[in-house]
Amino acid sequence: RGTTYDRGTGAGTNAGDQKVDPSTTFQIKGPALTPSLKQGEKKNVNLTLDRGNNFKDSVKLSAEAPKGLKVEFAKPTVVAGDPADTVMSIEADKDAPAAEHVVRVTATPGMGKPTMLDVKVKVEQVK
Repeated sequence: RGTTYDRGTGAGTNAGDQKVDPSTTFQIKGPALTPSLKQGEKKNVNLTLDRGNNFKDSVKLSAEAPKGLKVEFAKPTVVAGDPADTVMSIEADKDAPAAEHVVRVTATPGMGKPTMLDVKVKVEQVK
C-alpha cells in the first residue's frame, strides 16, 4: 500500500489540536502490491476514496510522476455519488529508467486539507 500522509476534511477542521469527526473525513488508498510495468507499457492502477459517512465533498485528483512516467485519471474529480474506486493509468516511456518509482497522488477536497498518497511503481526493462 501507499503511504497516507494526512486526512482531508470536508469541514476544514483538522488544524491544530482540534478533534476531527471521522465521519467528515476521507482517505485515499492505493494498491496493496507494487504494480510493475515494462518500458513502453501502460497499466491501470485502482485507487479507493474511503469517505466518512458525512463526507459529501467532491475530491480533485492530481499526480506528480517522475521523469519517464505519465499519469492520468479516468475521472479527475470524484463526486459524492461516485463509486469509491477510481482508476489511475500509468504509462512508462520506452526509455523510462528501469527502477522502482514513486508517483505522488494528491486528493484535494472542496474544503479542508488535501491528502497525499505515494504509489510505488516498478518499471522493468524490455529485453
